[in-house]
Amino acid sequence: MSQARTLLTRSRLLTLTGAGGIGKTRLALRIARDVRRSFPDGAWVVDLGPVEDEALVAQTVLAALGLDHTSALPVMTVLVDHLADKQLLLVLDNCEHLLNASAVLVRSARPESAGDQSTVTRHRRRGPADRAAAVDAES
Repeated sequence: MSQARTLLTRSRLLTLTGAGGIGKTRLALRIARDVRRSFPDGAWVVDLGPVEDEALVAQTVLAALGLDHTSALPVMTVLVDHLADKQLLLVLDNCEHLLNASAVLVRSARPESAGDQSTVTRHRRRGPADRAAAVDAES
């Protein structure tokens, strides 16, 4: 757990990887609970397991943040606008079946010029800016 928390302080994106049932969700929830005070706008957990359509990922995140999409603007625009001035931890859980939509959301919601926000995701590592922490049975 300390390795994952250290990686989270050094990177805007942390991916927890490991076999199913090994404890990635439990670890992500513990990390979110432990570091939430470091994020003025809180720590938010989004379970993407039940989502089957990649087009619904942004809407699911928006709903998890307690927001309604009543605007004529695209849901991603509403989400990005909402997150623009926020400092929060966003945990995307169970997103391995929605990798493309999750990656688009993270890239869109987290431009390089953004403040010190971080995202913990639960899918495999996406690229060089992503820090990965392998989760084993001892984590």
